[in-house]
Order: sequence, then C-alpha cells, then structure tokens
Amino acid sequence: MFDATRAESSDSARQALRIFISSTAIDLTGYRDKVRDALLGLNNQPIAMETFSARGGAPAPECMRLAAGADAVICIVAHRYGYVPMAELGGDGERSMTWLEVEAAKGAGKPVFAFLVDPEAPWTGVKEQDRLVKEADKTDEIVKAVRKLQEFKEYLKLKCTFTTFASPEQLAERVVIALANFRPQATTMVRVWKPLFCHALQPAQHFRGRKAKLQDLQDWLRSPVTPDRVISVVAAGGTGKTALVDKALHEAKLSDRAGVFVWSFYEDPHTDAFLRAAYTYFTGEKDAPAGGMLERLQLALSGDLPHVLVLDGLERVQNEGDSGRRGELEDLQLKRLVRALAGGVGNARALVTSRFPMADLDGFTGAGHRAIALDDLELPVALDVLRAWGVKGKDDALARVIEPLNTGGFYHALSVAVLGSYLGNFGGREFSLADAEESGDHKARKLHRILEQYAKALTPAERDLLARLSLFPRGVKVELLGWIVQSGGEVAGALIGLGDHDLVRLLERLKALGLVFRYETDRQIVYSAHPFLREFFRNLLATKPESVHESVRAKLAPSLEARPSNPPRDAAILDQYELLIEESLLAGRVQEAFDLYLFGLGGFKNLGWVLGDNARGLRILERFVPQDDFSRIESHLSMRRGSVVVNDLGMFAEVLGELARARGALAYAQLLDSDATGAANLADVELLAGRFRQALGHSESASWPGNGLPPR
Repeated sequence: MFDATRAESSDSARQALRIFISSTAIDLTGYRDKVRDALLGLNNQPIAMETFSARGGAPAPECMRLAAGADAVICIVAHRYGYVPMAELGGDGERSMTWLEVEAAKGAGKPVFAFLVDPEAPWTGVKEQDRLVKEADKTDEIVKAVRKLQEFKEYLKLKCTFTTFASPEQLAERVVIALANFRPQATTMVRVWKPLFCHALQPAQHFRGRKAKLQDLQDWLRSPVTPDRVISVVAAGGTGKTALVDKALHEAKLSDRAGVFVWSFYEDPHTDAFLRAAYTYFTGEKDAPAGGMLERLQLALSGDLPHVLVLDGLERVQNEGDSGRRGELEDLQLKRLVRALAGGVGNARALVTSRFPMADLDGFTGAGHRAIALDDLELPVALDVLRAWGVKGKDDALARVIEPLNTGGFYHALSVAVLGSYLGNFGGREFSLADAEESGDHKARKLHRILEQYAKALTPAERDLLARLSLFPRGVKVELLGWIVQSGGEVAGALIGLGDHDLVRLLERLKALGLVFRYETDRQIVYSAHPFLREFFRNLLATKPESVHESVRAKLAPSLEARPSNPPRDAAILDQYELLIEESLLAGRVQEAFDLYLFGLGGFKNLGWVLGDNARGLRILERFVPQDDFSRIESHLSMRRGSVVVNDLGMFAEVLGELARARGALAYAQLLDSDATGAANLADVELLAGRFRQALGHSESASWPGNGLPPR
C-alpha cells in the first residue's frame, strides 16, 4: 500500500509507481520511447507492450487487465485509431485497443492522463485518412476509423485529464509535469464482487411475457433487504424457469458490493461440489476445510451484504416421491444451508428453480420463503413468441397451428419456442402433431413429435453436429469438435471435411434456430445444447458414443506424458489430464484412465498430500464410480486397482469433511483388498467422527509400519 507520508518526507524513499503506456504502436514508437525514459527517470515502472513477455491469455483482455492493475495510465493519441479487437478476441468490434485500455483503467478507479497531438503541429507519420490512397478498397472501414478516432478524442477530453503535445520531447516534459505531484489515493480495501456463473444458464432466444414475474425477481435481486430470503420458481420442465432467472440476472444491474453465485444442478448434481465452490467464492479462501465448511460458509454469508445464491435445477437433488417425501432435499448439508438462508443468514438470499415444491421450507412460507408458480404461456404470449421467430399469419390462423399444444388454455413454453423456430425457418414443409397423445406425459410427447419433424428439416451436417454436441453436457469448444471431424468415418458423419470456420458457421446457425446456446468461459467460446433437447438429439447419433469420445481422447493423449518423471502442478496441465481421464472413461478405456490418474497425476500422493487439490481428486474418481456405486469398478479393474480408486476416493472425502462417504468408500476398499493401510485409514475416519470404539477396533486390526505410527 502506498504510504503518502513517507513519500512526502523523501523522494528517494517513494514507492515506484506502475504506469501503463497506452497508444497505437508503429506511428508512435519514438514518442513511447521518450515517455518510457521519462518514467524511468522518475523512478517509476513503465508497463508497455514492448516489455510484455509471452502470455497465455487473449491480447485484449490481458492488456485491459494490466491497465486496470496499474497505478495510472498514460494515453497518447495522434492520427491513428488503431487495432479494433473483435468480440471473439475480447473486444466489441467498435472500440480500439487503446480505448478499451482506458475504460478498463477508469472502471478500476485508476487515473488516466491523456496526451493528444496538437492538430496544428507538423506530422510526418501515418494518418488514418492517408490510407485512402493505398487502401482504396477499404474506404468504408477507413472512414469509420476516422470518425471513431474523433469520438475517442472527445471522450478523452470529457472523461480524463488531458493536454496536447507537438513533439516527442514536449510530450515527455508534459508527462513529467503531470506525474510530478501525482500520488495514488490511499483506499480502504473493499472487495469488488463479480458474479460467478459456475455453469451458464440457458437463455430464451425470444423471451416474451412473464413481465410481472420478471420485474418481481429484478426488484428482489436489487433490493438491499428483503423478507423473502429464499424464492423458489416452481414449474414443470421446459416451462421457462431457467430462462426467467437468467433474464432477471442479466437485467437487474446488480451491485458489485455483494456476490452472486450461480450453480446448475442440471450440469453438476454433486451437492458437495456445489458447497465447496460456494465456500471458495464467498470466503475467498483457496481450499475448503476438512470440517466445519458449512458453518464457515454460513459465517461468510452473514452480515449486511445482500449476497445471492442461484440454485438452478434443484429437482436433481430432491426426492421424487417414489420413496420418501416429494421435494425433500436428499443432502443434509444442502438442506441445512437452504433452511438457514430462509431463517436468516445475515442479508444473504437464494433463488431456486425446481420442478418440485421446496418441502423442506414448508414452515418458512410467508416467513422467509416465497414460491413463484410459473405457468405455461397464455395464448397471446404464445402467438407473440411465434411471431418473434418469424412466423406470419393472423391470430386465429396461428392459434389453429398451435392448438395441439393447448393444455387448458396454456401452451408449453419450450414446445412453442421449438415449433416457432421450425415454422419460422422451415414453414413451407409439411408439419403435423397427429398421434402426439400416445404417452402419458403428453407435453413431452408433443415436444418429441415436434423435434422428430425438426430433425428431418435440418441438413445432415446440422443434425450430426447437434447429435455430437449433445454428448457433452458441459459444452465444448470448437477445437474439440474439430478433433471429432478429423477422425473421419462414422465418427465424423456428415461433418467430414469441415474446418473449424465451417463448424462455427453451423453452430451459429443452430444458435439462431434456438437449439444451441453460446457462452464464454476462461476467455474462450463454448457451445452447448439445451438440457431438455440433448437426450433427443443424442439418440440420433449414428455411431457409438464411445467412438466419438475415443476420437477426442486420441487427439488429447499425445500432448500429455503417461508417466511424467515429476507429477504436474500447473493448474492448466491438471485440467488437461482431468479432461483426458474423463474422455478415456467415456471411451470405455477404464484401465488407461486409471493409469493416467495414478501415474500421470500422481494419485492421492500428489493431488492430496502435495497440492491439496482434494476437490479435483474427488471429482475425478467420482467418474469411475457414479453415485458411489463402488461395485461398478469390479468389472473394469483388478481388485487391487479397484481398491486404489475406492480407497483414494475415501481419502479425498475424508479430507473434505465427508466422513460418512469416506467411511463407505474405505470399508468397500477393505473388501477388495484387506491391507493394513485400509484399516488404518478407517480408524482415522472414525476418530475424526468421534466414534472411538470403532476407531479402536480398526486400529487394533491394522498392522502398523515399523515406526508404530498410523499412516497419513
């Protein structure tokens, strides 16, 4: 932290300031050199593109991050507008790189000193309008650049401290004057919260209706205090719950003084993973503790900040009513958290979507919990959706078209959207919803019937791409789809010969049809299919799913060592190994997946003892034994290797505080391979659980190593 008192007492003791130099490049090289020398003469640290080392991120976001992280920004503008990064590279296709850097700095509260060239000063360098002579074929682009340059200069004059310069020497002098008495303001460290979307929520391509409910949620999200600490949006699948919540989140203009944490149980139904991620986000700590995680999460949520937790698709972890109480949460810790929020954990709140009512909150109705029942669309709204998709016709004609979807005067939102997309894009084709009542779930049957005819209207390439995309519930990057295409044969299907740009064109076409959505993660574009549509299109795959996953595995495997001399520690490399293990399992190569875990990642010794990345270790091993059905491992691995998987899963669970799960895993590992270490690990779990008699029993049955101490 900058110490103003100390700086005033002695220039030699003044902390060096980090000054970011922002400008166009080639035309201002000499000017940048003068400014950099002047900053060094002031004992400041210049941050300029010439000094950047190779970096892994996209250039635009990386430059914006550096500008926002500097103590101040020097912006130099002459007669060029400069490079304009497109959206896929972190820009917006309108503002220049220099403009983006300035806005990033101002958004972070950092001062920007702008230096504009004197329009009357002689200039021998390139001007934007000079390009008209040599690049006559780019007239429109150049004219736009000239206009945007003038807009940028007006923006700097309005928003920043600015002056002019006529030469490199004069520029350097005026930079020195501007910074001579500059001192960063001492600030109280207040966390600026950014929403964390652990999973992207499926938006509605054409959101219509629900205005009152949308406004209700927006008001609730913005309100500094509310008696409704948990709101549950309850409706059948495909009614539009997720789309309503997604729109409310993106239109509510949330404060950056509180956190927003979004989790989809459709994408990851593991409640322990949800709790760990929420703990890390709200506490700011890297790793969740072995015990007391829920209590410490609740402590982090207490206080006056209106933190928001969004739990989408909660029905995935609720009792369906076959045995037990319908709508009751099956995980005790999640149940405790939701009930605590409803009862009042500071000012924190939760927004839930589910097909089932929140049975655990019956006692909080009107006193901490409010349910919003979301109906299907009324006829006028359904017709509005059709027209938004480009379907033309009078009300009575359109009403006849969607009459088969009529259920008591209401129309299933997803079915209307898919039908509207179909008719708007393939309206000339024959279409019928006859025989759509065969199934007991008539809504599902009608949607299935629409999709059957929709699939026939798609091109073979579109259909095959959608079928392959539906194999990946968390979405995929274009590069991965390219690997599938490169495999050729039945794996590629109708996509044979297509390049990445062709795949992007098809994906954007499917996005326009409302069958695919796009989002950004780790500065890269990811495509995914609607959760309710994946099952249908996955069934259209004309090859074995294992073959598709094998094509991905085969492309990824050569880039990673099967048995590295030193286990990896870098997070990006660990991510690659984790992806390779998952694809190996989906390809049916369980033995190879096991070897990658044990010898590639170093097993529990590296992930647990060295790195402390227990959450990753547990996540990887859960894929070997879904739903903790440990018996499934026996048909794929030897008893010895199977015991390693189950035992390590138990060890990871123990460290993460899931003692009941650890007990079950370690006990099963003992059945597979009754060695001394397993008994010792069980003794350790029982000791942590306070079950001393059981701990003593396991301890006595274990034959400890030579030093007499139990292994850890």
